[in-house]
Amino acid sequence: MNKKNKDNILAEIVKKTKLHFFRSVFKNYHASSLSLGESMILEVIEYLERPSINDLVKFLYMSQPNVSYRINVLQEKGYVTKNKSVEDARITHIILTDKYFSYKRKKNELTARVLRNVENKLDEKEREYLYENLDLVNRELEKELREFLR
Repeated sequence: MNKKNKDNILAEIVKKTKLHFFRSVFKNYHASSLSLGESMILEVIEYLERPSINDLVKFLYMSQPNVSYRINVLQEKGYVTKNKSVEDARITHIILTDKYFSYKRKKNELTARVLRNVENKLDEKEREYLYENLDLVNRELEKELREFLR
């Protein structure tokens, strides 16, 4: 692998997975009934792990009425549920449903298939090394994202 490829390998992987994601969203637009924006909001909800409406307002830089409207639409479509906090009834957490996770599995078929294909080309030690390094990349991305979100 030449230096240029090394410098851009993560960007290339991200680009290809995003292209697959966008195409799958548009291809299945009528079947899933999700818009691209709704798909992205679901991804944010998953990343934030049971966020409140207020968490989404802060993260997405959207107004509270706009976020509430979008969450209500996603709830009507069956992708999320709302759960009032026991400690503070003013706080509503957004929970992803089985319908979302089924949609996500379909959306992630490409990456799962690619990883299976790569695993089949590696011996056990190489697979272990691959996942250790992918985990390292994931942790670094997580750290960068946490810094960015501050």
